[in-house]
Amino acid sequence: MTGFYEASWGYSQPNASATESWLRHNMPDVYQARYGNLRPSANHQDAPAMQSYYRNQTVILFDAVYLYLPKVSSSSYADLFAVAGAVFGAVRFVILPGPLSMRWTYMTRLLLVWGTLFLFRAFTLIATPLPNPYHECVPRITFPDNVWLEAYANLPGVFWHRELTCQDVLFSGHTAMGTVFTLFNWRYVKRAPWLKLAVRRRFSWTRVLFDVGAVLWLCFGWYVIAASHFHYTVDVMVGAMLTFMVYNFYHRWIESIWVDRVYPFQNPFEHAMRWLEGPSHDLKYWRKCIGEPDEAFRGRNTSRWLAFLA
Repeated sequence: MTGFYEASWGYSQPNASATESWLRHNMPDVYQARYGNLRPSANHQDAPAMQSYYRNQTVILFDAVYLYLPKVSSSSYADLFAVAGAVFGAVRFVILPGPLSMRWTYMTRLLLVWGTLFLFRAFTLIATPLPNPYHECVPRITFPDNVWLEAYANLPGVFWHRELTCQDVLFSGHTAMGTVFTLFNWRYVKRAPWLKLAVRRRFSWTRVLFDVGAVLWLCFGWYVIAASHFHYTVDVMVGAMLTFMVYNFYHRWIESIWVDRVYPFQNPFEHAMRWLEGPSHDLKYWRKCIGEPDEAFRGRNTSRWLAFLA
């Protein structure tokens, strides 16, 4: 897709000045003699007075953030937003999980949600590739003739190839990655604390500050991605909304499968998810708290359990 929009964007209709407008209405013969032969040709080389035509050199779509908010000079802040949450999560929950470890639960759920988001992203990128707004981006492709090797080279963590893509705009992978790691870190810091004090106390200023910090971090990340012109604002919005949707759906689903079959399309996956999530410590505690119904109870008092989940 590199160069596609720049090569085919072309010239717009004549951008009439005040003089041209006056001539067109008051002296149509003079206007026709001077401007009537202006037609954009194939190579745009032989048309006289081509200044009358507006050439869109930027190929950037209309964007409210680009117009009304200050620009961030570098995309390094967007990279920071995407990577910092991953580093924090790896250190906090994988390397140093603490006495209430949820290492494998955290990794399993995170990779499933993250993988689902990037599966959705694959379809949106193919369906409508938007013109790249970040003109400082220079693509680096190691395997241009092998889509499978190139897919491997673009995997997170494969740093030795140093791949860089510039046409994967809608929706923002930086937004999806930064948001999903922030949501998981925010949730599982409370579920797998290092200290017993954090379990016993229902309210603490530490938790309040952590919640406020998570919200501010999300707002910071979304803004710098759009304000650096690394992505359009709609890329950030769609990425954030889809991340919240998939994240909330998954956590509600793994709780509801132990209570009742609510949605028919979930049935083929119910046994697989029960096997996958069965050893999870937080779900064991949750099932104990609600008094997990046995098979004889399933299907009865459904409204009671649905009201609890709501």
